[in-house]
Amino acid sequence: MENHLKQIGLTFESIVKVDVLLRDAWNIPIMENVFKERFAGQYPERKTIQTDFAHIGGPDGLHVQIDAIAYKK
Repeated sequence: MENHLKQIGLTFESIVKVDVLLRDAWNIPIMENVFKERFAGQYPERKTIQTDFAHIGGPDGLHVQIDAIAYKK
């Protein structure tokens, strides 16, 4: 995500909303730590959802999907 933002001249500070889809809701504390590191107190609006779609790939399938909306003035 960071590389895509850089390509259009934006940074994580430009993100205004994030949707996080998790395979296991018990991973929310891990996600919280990542957000604290990446956003350094400038947190975007956020929605976190546990979903069964990620189980399709079995044990090695998708564990997290993150969609973000960034704003450029």
